Amino acid sequence: MARILLPRRLAPGRTTVIAATLLAIAVILGVLLAGNRTPPFQALDDAWNGFAVTLHTLRSVAFSAVAGLTVMLLTHLLKWIIERPRPANANVATDTYSYPSGHVSATAAFVLVVALLIGRAWAWLLAIGSMLAMMVSRTYLAAHWATDVVGGACLASGVVLLLWLGFQNICIQENTDAHRAVSWKLSVASRKRHAGQRV
Repeated sequence: MARILLPRRLAPGRTTVIAATLLAIAVILGVLLAGNRTPPFQALDDAWNGFAVTLHTLRSVAFSAVAGLTVMLLTHLLKWIIERPRPANANVATDTYSYPSGHVSATAAFVLVVALLIGRAWAWLLAIGSMLAMMVSRTYLAAHWATDVVGGACLASGVVLLLWLGFQNICIQENTDAHRAVSWKLSVASRKRHAGQRV
């Protein structure tokens, strides 16, 4: 029987330093946030909040869910139809067929959805890097043949891009509307903070 959990010992000195640093950051943030003062990093918090709100819109969520579910269903359907065996020397426990790679198709679907919704060059670079990292990982562990990971990446990319054609107009409009609403709320909050500081 394969072991599922394999806990590892951590070096006490290094772990203590890391834990103490993280706790110190939490305490410093707490001190900076205490009371009604505006912390020095409020602009960063406001920017993150505005960004996160624009991504959490209903149509964008629907696109994400439909893309993920479609890729998952097609991946498992193809595994069942093709029934390609995995490499014999796999370094991980595997219980399904090999083609296409489920890990790669899921990763590709997720990072492409994020890149499409963010719409920035750095998001596309991160998406491509994440896909390549998962592809290398699955072949390095001998869990898949090289064609399995290429097939998984191509399947997910094709499905997500085709779905985006149907969702892009509503996602872009929804994001634009949400950005306007967030910008207005942030300007009101900023005015209230500045009015409170003058008192």
